[in-house]
Amino acid sequence: MNITVQDAKCTHCGSRLEIPKNSRGQVKCPFCDTTCVIQGLATNAEMAAKENINSGFPLFAPSSTLHSRLISVFSSSPNIPLDLFEEAEVIREEHYCMPAYCFDCSATAHFNYEKGVDRIETITIVKGGKSKNEERVHTEWFPASSTISDNHTVFAPGSKVLAKQFSELYSGFSPTHLIDYDDLEFPHDVVTYSFDFPQVSSYNEYVIPLVKDYLEERAEASVSQFNHRNITFSGSPSIQKEMKRVFLGMYNIVFSYKGEEYSVWMSGDGKKSYHERIPVDERRKKELEDKKKAMEAAVSAIPAPKNAKFMIATAASVVAFIFFIWLTYYIANNNPTDFSARRMYAFDFSSLFTNVGIYGLVASIVSIRIFSVKAKKMGDGYKKIVAGEIEPFENEIDALITQISKLINDFIENKKALRGIYSELTGYDNAFIADLLKPIMYEVIATDFGTRAFTYPSVIAEIKGLSKVEMNEIFYATPPMSVKECDNIAEAESIKAILLKAGVSVVIKKRHSFYRDDEFFDNSLKED
Repeated sequence: MNITVQDAKCTHCGSRLEIPKNSRGQVKCPFCDTTCVIQGLATNAEMAAKENINSGFPLFAPSSTLHSRLISVFSSSPNIPLDLFEEAEVIREEHYCMPAYCFDCSATAHFNYEKGVDRIETITIVKGGKSKNEERVHTEWFPASSTISDNHTVFAPGSKVLAKQFSELYSGFSPTHLIDYDDLEFPHDVVTYSFDFPQVSSYNEYVIPLVKDYLEERAEASVSQFNHRNITFSGSPSIQKEMKRVFLGMYNIVFSYKGEEYSVWMSGDGKKSYHERIPVDERRKKELEDKKKAMEAAVSAIPAPKNAKFMIATAASVVAFIFFIWLTYYIANNNPTDFSARRMYAFDFSSLFTNVGIYGLVASIVSIRIFSVKAKKMGDGYKKIVAGEIEPFENEIDALITQISKLINDFIENKKALRGIYSELTGYDNAFIADLLKPIMYEVIATDFGTRAFTYPSVIAEIKGLSKVEMNEIFYATPPMSVKECDNIAEAESIKAILLKAGVSVVIKKRHSFYRDDEFFDNSLKED
């Protein structure tokens, strides 16, 4: 279903005009033969001829797609008013034809980095009068350099007006979606802006930073098969470019709520959107923030386990035994002055050394074991106390988050369209296909890869769905690493079991999708 927001009408008799493709803004009325000028399309055609534009991306999203995207935007925040879906009214659908520069860039850059080479060292360790050899891996770092090339097409705004909105919608746009100008169809009320943004300024502001980002990604990928660090680029990249001018369409969907208007900008196919603000329930937002702060305060008020004291006590006992044995040896070998006394002391020392050494070693092992067990119990107890403090806050915040989730799901199931120009979409399935965030999810994080270097990379790569080339990056990665985000705890537990079998230590963390960036929750549910 597609809804005509505003019809083009004959300026003489008022009849509805059918606008043929390639009309260039000149349409003849079939009822009174009056030639009508459709100003928006006429301006568009004049601009295309003036700037030698021969391709572009039209406005062709059906109203059902725009309505679905709008629902997705509403669903992106936990702070929307509970009556937003009922009270919001879509009042306008504005159409814009944005002039743009299409830069085909071929870039080359030189970069330096350090390459790590692992070497096995044999170390002799002397302990208790006995020596043994141990092998350890030592990484030696060497300076290295390389050159990287990359080809990318970047679209930059040709008008200063709406440049921010344009860059958000079309910065990663693919040139394969462009079509010939003769096949472009824009609505009769399209607003076409002129090229008032100088090409050089647009290139410097929007293209160069993106090309540098692409080169950095390529550089990282090019050395990912071996250990590396400290990638730095020497000088500015060399960029060869070709430029052409194109038209790219943008929608501005305007809706009102409580007497205030809001804009949601969308790409020509309606699949990408950008907005600067949507209605917010300030009371609800404050309630969520207060609960978060209260939770943090409750956790910080819990005294942390004093594991440091146990470590110090253990270290002190070991040092004391070593010192006592050394002192005995020193007295036995330095105080006697005659040979017979030295022999007597030596004999006594030998017996004393044996007994004290054995008992001291046993006492050290026992004390270390006692202290470590007690420290672990204290740590486990601390975790339980923290979990107990967090749980009521979690439940309260879960209730607020799921309240919004239920509101959205009910709206979609009922298929009652938003008020306003899209109200005719009620009951139409395609108007309610929204990208909804899961309110609660569980993130599986690898905290330690263990020692099975030839096992865990392939296991993690399979879980993450990575290629063999990308698997090399896991081998040289350092934990912690996010392995997978799961919709439910059961799925997270199954992933955890697979990782534990591969020798990887795992923690499962509960996340709220609305707060993924600032980690609204950072509590460990399970850790092994």
